[in-house]
Amino acid sequence: MGGGEKYMLRFNCGICAARLSDADALFTSCGHFFCGRPGKRCTGLVVGAPAGKCELCGQECNAGTLENQAAAYDERVKSFVFASLPDELKKLGEIIEVRTAT
Repeated sequence: MGGGEKYMLRFNCGICAARLSDADALFTSCGHFFCGRPGKRCTGLVVGAPAGKCELCGQECNAGTLENQAAAYDERVKSFVFASLPDELKKLGEIIEVRTAT
């Protein structure tokens, strides 16, 4: 994370279903993900603002960005949430090789 790298997430926006990246995803304290990039915001929730209402479940919640908080995540969480397509394809190829070799 960081250094201008952009990782695709294994999650999509709860409103428009667009695939999210670490740089433009907003997540809520109620567990939902939304587009957060300028010009394409699918939620009225704002990072650092007082709690607002989630458009999906209606709960009062706060919003945050993955990019700003990723350093605090456990490595297992990072490997589940963040995905680089070339890395994922390489892992898939290795799994296929092992299964066909046995």
